[in-house]
Amino acid sequence: MIVFDEHLFHSSFGGNVRRQWRIDFLCDPTGAEGERLTKEYFQGIYPADWDGGYDADRYPSYSDHWRKSGRPAAARLESLRVYELASKQERLARSKRRLK
Repeated sequence: MIVFDEHLFHSSFGGNVRRQWRIDFLCDPTGAEGERLTKEYFQGIYPADWDGGYDADRYPSYSDHWRKSGRPAAARLESLRVYELASKQERLARSKRRLK
């Protein structure tokens, strides 16, 4: 396994199949302070002004399948507004792809 900070620009040569998977392990926050810290963590992952250079339509951070899965974790991410943060970042990525 090779692990990178996702904001690090890196590349390889010759491949065309995207083989990337992202996992974040967090405790479900309890209380106002825990929620605040968790939201700050996700704001650091999804800054609205960062373009990772990927195809957000083909590889969204959170697919509709995941979001509608009925899993408690999916609903919790919604309540923490994580999907909103990821969507803002993906909108920037899409807008930059259209300009090229």
